[in-house]
Amino acid sequence: MTQTEIETIMEAQFEEQKIEIVRDIFVFCVFTGLSYSDVKNLATENIQTSIDGKLWIRGKRRKTNVDYNIPLLNIPKTIIERYSGKTSGDLILPVCSMSGYNKSLKIIGKQCGIIKRMSSHLARHTFATFTLTKGVSIESVSKMLGHTKISTTQIYAKITDSKLGNEMKAFAGNVRKMEEKMQFSATEEVRIDDVLQSLKISASKASEKIWLTLTEKVWQKMTDAEHQSFVSEMKGKENSLKRLAIFTLF
Repeated sequence: MTQTEIETIMEAQFEEQKIEIVRDIFVFCVFTGLSYSDVKNLATENIQTSIDGKLWIRGKRRKTNVDYNIPLLNIPKTIIERYSGKTSGDLILPVCSMSGYNKSLKIIGKQCGIIKRMSSHLARHTFATFTLTKGVSIESVSKMLGHTKISTTQIYAKITDSKLGNEMKAFAGNVRKMEEKMQFSATEEVRIDDVLQSLKISASKASEKIWLTLTEKVWQKMTDAEHQSFVSEMKGKENSLKRLAIFTLF
């Protein structure tokens, strides 16, 4: 899931309390990477304080019996506090049955306009890809997820690379017009001989045609005031040439 989709789910309001509870459980898994079975059995003994005073979630995955160690971030910590004293026994969160959980997730996805298939595994998948894209090392992600092999975690890394590649491909398409402008500015200098050849203008007539064309183009761009100034200047030069001619006769 994207960050925008996660935020949409977090900010959504639901009429039924059971839907809100499922939303909270899902968000908790997004920020911890815990699977459905692990979060369902999460107990107070799994929340431990490290030497530096920070809270961690520590335990063994029920599926593989592999240790997992996850720093407890503020968002999942807030969710734990929200349900403090509202669960049975030592359980931390009021997790419903798998069928009820997935059914509620579909309702959440529909209400939030998310087209992805909402499931319990999507939260764990999101945690893996989200942490990797935010710069967490693959070794650390693998340890938090409780994977037996780092190659399992590398699957998420490949998915992240593929997603990045697709996004950059789309980005390249959006800046194609800018690339065309760049290519224009970087082209080789235009040679007048090549232009004349492409226009099929002979060398003997080139000067005349170019002069007439350029004069017409320049004249069209000049204002009326510039026209008058130009004419006056040319008349002044013409009179000077006449005086010079008369002077040379003597």
